Amino acid sequence: MSQIFTRAELGLTGGLGQDSFVFSTAPSLSNIDTVTDFNVDDDTVQLAHTIFTTLSVDVLTTDQLKILGNGGVVDGNDHILYNTTSGGLSYDSDGSGAAAAVQIAILGKGLAMTAADFMVA
Repeated sequence: MSQIFTRAELGLTGGLGQDSFVFSTAPSLSNIDTVTDFNVDDDTVQLAHTIFTTLSVDVLTTDQLKILGNGGVVDGNDHILYNTTSGGLSYDSDGSGAAAAVQIAILGKGLAMTAADFMVA
């Protein structure tokens, strides 16, 4: 498995096989990464627990992921948001609270993302 560390570049490409895209920098408007070839069958998003502190260590729990575009309401447990229309991946430290979600990356539109696509370490 290849580990690709994010660097706020124009595009990150993992290549063939299993890749892990590692996000270990606090998200901001100046460091939104574009992953050019994310594959839900092979690749994972790894989030650093030191940055994404509201997430449980290990595989992301299903209640911490909200797929936007499928209806429903964002609640207090929804900390990782994936927008199927834009491909945007965001982190919301307080779920449905007052703090706004911050975009982390653009993964690709219409991906069948599940909690199993994420690892928190």
